[in-house]
Amino acid sequence: MVVVFITGSNPTKAYVPKDGKYDTYIRHNGEYYLTRNNYKKGQSISNDGSKIYYPALDTAKALLRHLHYLDAFYTVGVGDESNWDKIEDFTSVLPIGITKKHFDASNVSDLKKDFDSLPYNIFNAQLNSVSIEDTLSENVELIDGDNSIHGVLAKKQANRVEDEKIIDPRDYPSFGLNRIKAWQTYDDVKKRTVLHLETDPENFVLPDGYELRLVADIKPSKTAYKNINIPSKRQDGDDRTDLNDIYKKEKLGGKEPLDKYGTSAGINGLPTNDFADVKYKYEKPGGGNEIPPSEEYKKPIIKVEEKGYLQVKKIIWGLNGKIYNQSSGTWTEFGKKI
Repeated sequence: MVVVFITGSNPTKAYVPKDGKYDTYIRHNGEYYLTRNNYKKGQSISNDGSKIYYPALDTAKALLRHLHYLDAFYTVGVGDESNWDKIEDFTSVLPIGITKKHFDASNVSDLKKDFDSLPYNIFNAQLNSVSIEDTLSENVELIDGDNSIHGVLAKKQANRVEDEKIIDPRDYPSFGLNRIKAWQTYDDVKKRTVLHLETDPENFVLPDGYELRLVADIKPSKTAYKNINIPSKRQDGDDRTDLNDIYKKEKLGGKEPLDKYGTSAGINGLPTNDFADVKYKYEKPGGGNEIPPSEEYKKPIIKVEEKGYLQVKKIIWGLNGKIYNQSSGTWTEFGKKI
């Protein structure tokens, strides 16, 4: 994770989390004096007119310790330098190994210069070695074995939700990709079909603004027709498991018609998978690969009907965009797409 912190001032106020007595400092003739006063939740404590309130600075520094998987932290001071001269003290608590750099943007020309150079200072996080594993539930089965599974590389539109185009496999070499491998195995212990996706080469770098998808054409199993009548077997589809809900979450106003694009999120039905996750690596600023914990996918649902099939998509985006995991849903005349 990379943070770019832009400020025009030092911390000058501390937030009161609950009613009670709190220490504060009063500045008089260049000296600070400790006092205690009663404050209400939501009030702010500060030194009137002072350019720095040290308890607030200490609180801000403590909050930095809650940033996990931090790779780089860049600070940009805007305006009068005397208003933000403690900004480097603010980042002094960051552990060794995290890339830190400060940009002085005291005037407009400096600000433009620093912002022009910022993309070259922020490391290009190379997301690579993506793999997906999806354990289907007992409620679904593949339409036609291995022929029902394939991988997709897609370029997204600027809104990061809609496709701009699906990349033709013949064009994969221009991305440094030979092929996307997708296949199934069977777990004899759990009695479940497991879907897999890997890239060739394994360390293929996923470009920013692109998605890798594992797509499977599935249909309700015989068990699904029994489970649909058992309340304990049913559940509501997780959020972001159909396009209508994804559009809403992304402030795009929803996606209609609902019988095509709003068929899973918040709707009661049978889960299509028991568990699905994605694993990947990304290049650290100082070199070498970091392996974050695997990401677990949401669970879409399937409505059991006499006809139709389900298309499940497991997706991951390039890290420089929003690292993003989702399942999307749509019904077509041939069946249901999730």
